[in-house]
Amino acid sequence: MAQQSSETKKTITRTLSTTKESVFSIHNGTGRPLTLLRGIPFEDIKNKILGTRYELSIAFLKPSEIRSLNTRHRGKNASTDVLSFGLSARLGQLCFCIPDIERKAPLFKLSSKEYLAYLTIHGMLHLKGNDHGTPMEQKEDRLCRA
Repeated sequence: MAQQSSETKKTITRTLSTTKESVFSIHNGTGRPLTLLRGIPFEDIKNKILGTRYELSIAFLKPSEIRSLNTRHRGKNASTDVLSFGLSARLGQLCFCIPDIERKAPLFKLSSKEYLAYLTIHGMLHLKGNDHGTPMEQKEDRLCRA
């Protein structure tokens, strides 16, 4: 990731929950406000899919940063809307790219906020071990309606 000033670093991490059983945080590496996040119940979604003991970090990255991760981990030299990284059985990270989300949302006839909520579910299902296909799509449909 790109170097950031110490002043910027202070505003990047916001821990939303640090209870004994749940750790959840959001990191803003975009350099812009993340107003799109308002109203999306990230921790509730995480607890429903991954459980309260799962430690999840969500990072919002610049297109160049997510492209670098996508190249390194998937061999695809392109920016993408979401990447999921399972670090252990109870620890993972989701990385999002807002410009990709904003560009792709209309293709699915969704607002950017709705598409981000869907991608959150999608990414968490990958962290739980699900692969693309009908069973995962059925779970996504069920969770999106909940």
